[in-house]
Amino acid sequence: MHKLHKIIFIIFLALLTLPAIQRKFEIWKPKTLNGSFTLAHYEEFSLTKWFDVSFQQQYDKYLEDHIGFRTRYIRFFNTIDFHLFKKSHANGVLIGENNFLYEERYINSYLGRNYIEEKTLFEKAIKTKLVQDSLAAHGVHFLVITAPGKGWYYPEYLPKPYYKIQKTNTNYEFMTVKFKELGINNIDFNSLFVLMKDTVFYPLFPKCGVHWSYASMQYVVDSIIQYCEKNMLIDLPDMFIDSVEYTTKPRFTDYDIGDALNINYKIPQDTLVYPHFSFKSDSTKTKPRFLAIGDSFYWTFYNGGFANNLFSKNRFAYYNNELHGYKKGSFSDVVRKKEVKDADLIVIWTTESQYHDFDMGFVDDLKRYFELGWDSLDNVTIDEHEELIQFYIMQIKSSAEWLEHIKAKALENNIDLEEMIRLDAEYMVKQEEKTGDKIGD
Repeated sequence: MHKLHKIIFIIFLALLTLPAIQRKFEIWKPKTLNGSFTLAHYEEFSLTKWFDVSFQQQYDKYLEDHIGFRTRYIRFFNTIDFHLFKKSHANGVLIGENNFLYEERYINSYLGRNYIEEKTLFEKAIKTKLVQDSLAAHGVHFLVITAPGKGWYYPEYLPKPYYKIQKTNTNYEFMTVKFKELGINNIDFNSLFVLMKDTVFYPLFPKCGVHWSYASMQYVVDSIIQYCEKNMLIDLPDMFIDSVEYTTKPRFTDYDIGDALNINYKIPQDTLVYPHFSFKSDSTKTKPRFLAIGDSFYWTFYNGGFANNLFSKNRFAYYNNELHGYKKGSFSDVVRKKEVKDADLIVIWTTESQYHDFDMGFVDDLKRYFELGWDSLDNVTIDEHEELIQFYIMQIKSSAEWLEHIKAKALENNIDLEEMIRLDAEYMVKQEEKTGDKIGD
């Protein structure tokens, strides 16, 4: 019995000391966590911070965030909660029937819980029509593409508590009607996918993904080609499906919120389809210059290479804020004017859940430009040095850890925060220009 006590004591001692040993030597490679979060940073010791207890509080957070096996403990804890209690620790992620995963905002949008004042929505629709007509007068085609919402596509698998909530008016339904009444160009994939649901043999929405499936791109691309050819009177490159793979192992974004759960196993999937696409283009085909303003639903189209195959110039302004295409940078006023002037086709790529602000401020920006006059967009030049500075300012402000570091520097040097942010951004640009490295996507 005495020997057993010793063994138990040694095991207990090992369990206590192993995390410290792992933190120091990393004997086992830590498994990273998915998602966006900021680990606490080490706070330099000072007497002032010691006596106001801020050093101790920060150090506690630092130790907790950097303990050995931390990510394994978190995954183990998340797995137990998911498996036994159907509980999610991913921000905004809900577990529906049959382990279908949803982001809560898409459920709220489907039920009408984020419905806003109709007057505000109507005013936005009127401004959109004015902008569409103004662009058309200058030879630029304008289009709103509505990506689908998972709540609309799979209402039968919603978490049980939401069955009791009465569905009411939605922003999406109101705006869709106004688009038709006002003649605003729109491809509505939300209603199209719901109509197609019973006729396709594979999911257009994956079980553990928040975005449309990669396989659904064949319908998205085909619809866009047909729309452009009919309404812009051009002949775009042709799309072909060379082969198709069937698998239960998700790829691309087809398991994006499944990954966000940070559990120790993959949730079993239905059969997924992965077509292999190719495009045929020759001198008879037209590839218009393209500018998209959109949310995360555009990434499947963008990263899948579809935009590059259909358009000669492909630019994407993520939430009307961050520009992608040739290099990553701020979609500043100057850059926005230049890209608008250079486009043949401008698309607002939104989702039904975003209809309370479907254009992400872009319509108001264009309305302002037209009030100044289309000629004001002529000869717009971009100072690349300043553009890079603005890019780093944006990066600093979007990183909680980096911003906290800048705040500490500003306090230490008795400098205004905005000034300190710009100084750091200017330093980053100098380092980039010195090394010759360019920012890429």
